Amino acid sequence: MTTEERLAKVERELGRAKRRSRWLLAALGLGLGTLALVWASAASVPKAEAQDAAGGRTIRANAFILEDERGEVRAMLTMTATGPNLGLLDGAGKVRVMLAVTADGPMLTLHDAAGKRRARLFVNKDGPWLALFDAAGKEGGAGLSVGADGPRLDLLDAAGKPRAVLGVIKGRSSLNLWDKNGKSSAELIVNENGPGVRLSDDKEKLRMRLAVDADGPVLHLFYENGRAGAALGALKDGSGLSLFDAAGGPSAALGVEKNVPRLDLIDAAGKVRAKLSVEENVPRLDLIDAAGKAIWSAP
Repeated sequence: MTTEERLAKVERELGRAKRRSRWLLAALGLGLGTLALVWASAASVPKAEAQDAAGGRTIRANAFILEDERGEVRAMLTMTATGPNLGLLDGAGKVRVMLAVTADGPMLTLHDAAGKRRARLFVNKDGPWLALFDAAGKEGGAGLSVGADGPRLDLLDAAGKPRAVLGVIKGRSSLNLWDKNGKSSAELIVNENGPGVRLSDDKEKLRMRLAVDADGPVLHLFYENGRAGAALGALKDGSGLSLFDAAGGPSAALGVEKNVPRLDLIDAAGKVRAKLSVEENVPRLDLIDAAGKAIWSAP
């Protein structure tokens, strides 16, 4: 596999991480109506029914309410349209713990003293999730999940937009960073070939790519139009720097191979027109015409 093929593979893997961030945003919004359903159910608690059952006594009801010595509600077990719910309240009447089972799966939500949700643990068809909320109880916070591809950590800003995602996808670790506008800015991945880095501008256009594999490190710089502008590498056979014009055509190449430095100047057709090298301490200059024939050389 060539270096370009390896880098293209890295880009595809990094792109997958960014698309998966939509799952976190959907997950953080689960259960907003749970508390309202619990209170609605508790408002009209029917009389419990008791009946004899083999080996004991069965109590049937739609809700159970536990009160403290002052008559304040401290716990509620109710049945709602979405499933069973258990709410635990503090002395001020604020719900602090909510345990529910919905069609999507079980969910545990923890609230602070102000009644704001601060943490949520749930399991759905995609796997377990842990969501942490900011002081306002909004989506800005963090999310930890384990899916079929592997574990990941999502960090969101106050607007609920993903800003950083760290994950291990099928044994490949990756870190993705986004700006405040939700644009992909930086990506770092480590796979079986080695580490790779991509930097993009505010239009999400790739401007820099760096990779290190078994052959050595390679750096690519890109124009705004997406074409390569420069490439620098330090490989097993030697190091080199290639410069390209805005159309992506090579213009100059500087390299060292087998301890022989060489500079090539290339025309718009991609043909070498001048070569400067130093071999065995002897400098040499060759000028070449468009047909590839030498027209002048020294010495």
